[in-house]
Amino acid sequence: MNKEIKYHLINSAIAGALVCAGSLTTVFSGEPTFKSILIGLGAGIVAGLIVFLNKFKDYWNSKKSKLMNFI
Repeated sequence: MNKEIKYHLINSAIAGALVCAGSLTTVFSGEPTFKSILIGLGAGIVAGLIVFLNKFKDYWNSKKSKLMNFI
């Protein structure tokens, strides 16, 4: 069970990192300024955290429903 949780945490973190990296590509598509980089990075981190939490929540809800069926 512990390895499965680690796997899903890593998977969720990778998904969040990809969203964050995607936001940086839009920042560097034009003329990057310090302000646009900070705004893009901040928005990317927030979006990445939302994706991370949402993916892990989906996994946790699937496990919780299996645990409740057992009880």
